Amino acid sequence: MYILAMFPYPSGNLHLGHLRVYTIADVVARYHVLQGRNVLLPMGWDAFGLPAENAAIERGIDPAEWTKDNMAKMKEQLQQMNAIFDWTREIATCDPEFYKHTQKIFLLLLKHGLVSQKKATVNWDPVENTVLANEQVDADGRSWRSGAVVEQRELEQWFLHITEFKESLLRDLKILGENDAWPEKVLGMQRNWLGRSDGAYYRFPASPVSSKIQVENFEIFTTRPETIFAAQFLAISPNSQLADELAKEDPDLPKRDTDTMDTFMDSSWYYMRFPDPHNLSLPISEEAAKKYLPVDIYVGGVEHAILHLLYSRFVYKAVMGLLYPTQPGTKEDAELETFDRKALATQSDQEPFKRLITQEMVYGTTYTDPDSGRFLKPDEVDLSDPSSPKIAASGREPLVSFEKMSKSKHNGVDPGSFISKYGADATRAHILFQAPVGDVLNWDEHKIAGITRWLHRVYKLALSLTSSEKRADWDAMQHFSKAASAGEDSEIINSKDHAAQHAIDSDIWRTTQNTIISVTKSMEKIYPLNTAISDLTNLTNVLVKTSATASEPVKVAATAHLLRMLAPIAPAVAEECWSLLYPPPSRNMLFEPQQQQQPHGEKTWPVPDGSLSLLHSDTVRCAVKVNGRLRCVVEIPASPPADVLQKGDKDGGGGGSEFERWITDEILKDPKAREKLGDGAMFDIRKAKKVFPVSGGRMVSYVLE
Repeated sequence: MYILAMFPYPSGNLHLGHLRVYTIADVVARYHVLQGRNVLLPMGWDAFGLPAENAAIERGIDPAEWTKDNMAKMKEQLQQMNAIFDWTREIATCDPEFYKHTQKIFLLLLKHGLVSQKKATVNWDPVENTVLANEQVDADGRSWRSGAVVEQRELEQWFLHITEFKESLLRDLKILGENDAWPEKVLGMQRNWLGRSDGAYYRFPASPVSSKIQVENFEIFTTRPETIFAAQFLAISPNSQLADELAKEDPDLPKRDTDTMDTFMDSSWYYMRFPDPHNLSLPISEEAAKKYLPVDIYVGGVEHAILHLLYSRFVYKAVMGLLYPTQPGTKEDAELETFDRKALATQSDQEPFKRLITQEMVYGTTYTDPDSGRFLKPDEVDLSDPSSPKIAASGREPLVSFEKMSKSKHNGVDPGSFISKYGADATRAHILFQAPVGDVLNWDEHKIAGITRWLHRVYKLALSLTSSEKRADWDAMQHFSKAASAGEDSEIINSKDHAAQHAIDSDIWRTTQNTIISVTKSMEKIYPLNTAISDLTNLTNVLVKTSATASEPVKVAATAHLLRMLAPIAPAVAEECWSLLYPPPSRNMLFEPQQQQQPHGEKTWPVPDGSLSLLHSDTVRCAVKVNGRLRCVVEIPASPPADVLQKGDKDGGGGGSEFERWITDEILKDPKAREKLGDGAMFDIRKAKKVFPVSGGRMVSYVLE
C-alpha cells in the first residue's frame, strides 16, 4: 500500500502545518501496517525554487549548500516525531539523479507535441523576478509570496497542452468522486478550472492600414455561431499582442530570456520516483509502476487543488500512457512516433492518486493590544493564568484570536521545542484531537494537559497489569457464553455475585468491541481521527474505573486491544505499555519488522469477535411516563455502567439515586425528550419528587406532583 504526504520545501524549519500533515500520514500508515499490509511511506524534498536563491543572495552563500543544510535540519526534526518514513527512498528534486529524469519527461512531452512554446502575457513578480500563475496572484493583484504588486509582461513561455486532455480529466473526476475518494471542494475547483465551452472558431481576413505589421487573418472563438452573420466589426482585446504592436511606433528590440523549468514539473511526477528511486535509466520501471502506482492515499493541503494536482493528473496520464500504456498497440506507436495523440488524451483513464485527503491549516493564538491594534509578542503577555491572559506592561486584557501563523503576528510555534517539552506522542495526539482533519486547527498549547493525563492513565493501567496472569488462549465468546449460564462456574459464590461480575465484564467488553468498531471507522475515513481519540479515552476511563472489580482476563484482553488501537497515534507509549503487559520475549513488539513472524497475531488490528450478541443489545427502548401519562419513548443503553450497577440492584437493573440520575441523564440525551422533559419544559423530570424505574429501565415513571 502506497501512502504519501506532499513533500516539503526545505526552508530549514518544520512548522505545525508540516507536523499536522505528516502526523496524519504516519497514523494512517501505521494503521495499515497493523492490518498486516506492506506499506510504503516515503519522504523527500521539493528543493528547487527562488527562496533558496534569494536566501543565498541575502547570506552570500551557495544555494546548494543552504538547501542541503536545511534538508539535514528538517530531516532531524521529522525523525523526532516518531514517523515510519522509509528514508532509504529519500529524494531531492535538486539532485542531478532526480532532475535528469524531470528533463527526460519534459523532452518526452515535447517530442510528442504535448508542450509548446510561444509568447504570452504573464504575471511578473518584480521582487522575486519570476513568473506567477494566475492562482499565485491574490485578489489585490499581489504576489502570494513576496506581496509585491504584480506586473504584466510579454515573454516566451512553455505551455503544457492540458486542454487536449480536458475530456479525460473532466470525465475521471466522476470516478475520483466515488465513495468520497476526493473532496468535493477539490473536484469542484478542478471542474471549474477545466471548464467546457461549446462553440466554433472563425477566421476573418484582415489588412491593417498604415502599419508595418501585416496580418492575414484574425482567429476568433464564439459560443454563438448563429450570430456570426450579423458581425460588423472586430474589437481587439487590449491584452492582445497585436494591440501592443500596433500601438508602438518605434518598438525596442526584444530581449531574450533564459529558460528555466517550473518547479511544478518536479512535483508533477515525484510520486512516481519513490517506488524506484535508484533507477539510473528510467524515471520508474514498468515493474515498480505496476507494483506501487497509483498512490493509494495522498495527504496534503487543499491549496494545491488546481496547480499541483492538475499538473500531476495531466503528466501522469501522458507519461504513463507513453511509457507503459494500457491501450493495445499504443507503446509501439509511441516508439514509432505514429501514435494517435487525440486517442491518448481522450482514452487515458489512469489517475495518480486513488484517494486524496486534504487537511486544513493550523492557526495560532494571536494577542493584540486593544488600543493600538499592535500584535503582541509572547513575552509581552502574562500567561500565568492561561484562561485570563494579561498584557504584562499594563495589566489589561489583550484581544485574543486564532489566525494564520506568521512572523508579523508573533503566533508561530516551534514543533521541535513543543516535542521536547511534551513528547512526540502527546504532540501527535494533541494535533489529531484538536480538530477533524478537514477543519482549521486552532492551536492551543494549554489543552494538551488533557492528552498528557490520558497517556499517563494508559501507562498506569498497563503497569497495574504487569503481574497479572496472561492467558493467551482466553476467548471472549467462551467466557461470556459460560457467564451467561448462571451457576456453571465453580468460582461463582451466589447468583447475585455472578450477576454483578457478569455486568462489569460485559460493560468492559461491550465498550471494547464498540470502540474497535468506531475507531476502525475513524481510521478508514481518516477525516474524523479526532473521534478515535475520544473513543480510546472513553475505553481507558471504563478500564480504570473497573480495574479493581473486573475479571483479570477481561482486563488484560481489553487493555491489549486498547494498546493496539493506540499504537498508530502514540507509538512510543503503546510500545512501552505493550512491553509491560507482555514482557519480552513472551511477545513481539507491535511494530516489529514486516518479515518477522507474529505468533500471537499482535500485528493484527483488532476486529470485533462477535461477542456483542452475547452481551445483550447495546440499547433498549425506554417508555417515559410523567404523572401517569406516556410522554415519549427513547433509546437508552441496555445497562448502566458497572460503577452504577454496583451501588444497588432494584427491580433487576437499578434503583437508588445513582441509577435514577443515570437513567434520567440518558433519557435527556435524546433531543425530543430534552425538548419535552428538560430544563425549561413544561415537565422537567430532573425536578421529579419520585422516580420509579421498572423492568431494568425499560419503563420509567416520574411523579412531579
